[in-house]
Amino acid sequence: MSFLPNYEDDIFISYAHNDNQALLEGQRGWIDSFHQALEKRLQVHLGAKAKIWRDPRLQGNDYFADTLVDQIPRVAILVSVLSPSYINSEWCRREMELFCRVAGETGGVRLGNRARIFKVEKINVPLGKHPTELQGMTGYAFYYIDEKANRARELSPESGPHAIEYWQKIDDVAQDLTSLLEEMKRGAAGTDGTLRSQTVVQSDSTQTIIYLAETSSDLSPQHDRIKRELQERGHIVLPNRPLPLNGPELQETVREYLKTCKLSIHLIGANYGVIPEAADRSLVCLQNELAAERSKDNSFARLIWLPEGLEAKEERQQNFIKYLKYDQTAQQGADLLETSIEELKTYIQDKLKPTPKPTPAQIVDDEGPLRIYLICDTQDYDNIALLEDYFYNQGFEVTLPLREGDEAEVREDHKESLLLCDAVVIFYGNASEGWLRTKLRDLQKIAGYGRTKPMLAKGIYVGGSETSSKLRYRTHEALVMRNFGQFSSDTLQPFVDEIKSARKR
Repeated sequence: MSFLPNYEDDIFISYAHNDNQALLEGQRGWIDSFHQALEKRLQVHLGAKAKIWRDPRLQGNDYFADTLVDQIPRVAILVSVLSPSYINSEWCRREMELFCRVAGETGGVRLGNRARIFKVEKINVPLGKHPTELQGMTGYAFYYIDEKANRARELSPESGPHAIEYWQKIDDVAQDLTSLLEEMKRGAAGTDGTLRSQTVVQSDSTQTIIYLAETSSDLSPQHDRIKRELQERGHIVLPNRPLPLNGPELQETVREYLKTCKLSIHLIGANYGVIPEAADRSLVCLQNELAAERSKDNSFARLIWLPEGLEAKEERQQNFIKYLKYDQTAQQGADLLETSIEELKTYIQDKLKPTPKPTPAQIVDDEGPLRIYLICDTQDYDNIALLEDYFYNQGFEVTLPLREGDEAEVREDHKESLLLCDAVVIFYGNASEGWLRTKLRDLQKIAGYGRTKPMLAKGIYVGGSETSSKLRYRTHEALVMRNFGQFSSDTLQPFVDEIKSARKR
């Protein structure tokens, strides 16, 4: 029995016979494994058994069986397993055409921002060779790019370094199928059994619409992980179909998406990425520029992420990264992070939390010792002991960053320390300038964390090894104090004087 009452089968898997041939005697074919895995994960997410059908007798370009002509109109969703063999199969092409024709008579292939066709890419096929019906649809890539060999490799459920990616992709397909099946059952079916389509992205009050920018191929796994987790938390993630590869059309489409979003997330990798037709910059660059244009509205936020230790592979990507990191106009309205992927996910969660109202515990009182939050990178913990001792001996309560706990705990403690302290010093020693910029941006955002009282003083203590960049460093955001070599308390005296002066006002 199918999950949807108006259909005989919930899902039909369309594939080419060649794609189900086992490599070794006694092994299961790729399609057999995919079918079984999808069926099991779908039952977990759906909480019921969906009826999945495929024709095991499929033989390349054989005659189009009468049973298929009868069966396909009774199917709710088509899953097409794309491959070179699929592209060359007359049989598969006719299955696609028949499904689209029948779907057009019962409400259409697309229901709002969802399609009744799922494109599973078993192996890499250039977009221009995809069937016309599939070119405008987001696919599920069951392959990865072996960068050393510059070749596409299929994902497999067998044990290996990429096996987990296979199961994650299966889960992605299963969750998206679940969402569509539930939507169709919930009320997309009219009294006559036809499906009503929608034309706009809709969200309820608990959902946030997020633009997760398309990225270069080297960050595809990270992109998919972020998308998966956002969807699991109930957020709507755009774009929900492939972007046009024509420059003007791309810009128009992205602008329309961004109008509905509260946040855009941009993952910057080592590769420059695809350059659309009639454009002179990559898809990644263009999306960032359009989001920067949108970020002039205070209701919209932009997040740019660079993996730790990122090294660009092309000169134009090196220039783009330098622009993002060091050009002030590039960072207006944006948070730029150089962190691990786990830290990025934690930061996104924090960004999507509602802004808390200040509570009495978050408001700094005027009694008791003044609190100084001494921020440093983990590699500089031993180097701040003399600063900590100096401030403590001056009568200040000194708080240091949390050294133990998971990333969420460390991040939450950091925010609480920014809320409670009277003054802050950022120790810039062995950490990168990118790390320093991140901490300065945290100071700019403390009002959003719920702080209502201004800091008495903000300082940056530049220490460690003397470099030309440290000597040139300057900012109006905080008092810059330089001390290379042996520690001198005289360096900190202007900061202490600033605290005393501010407290008298």
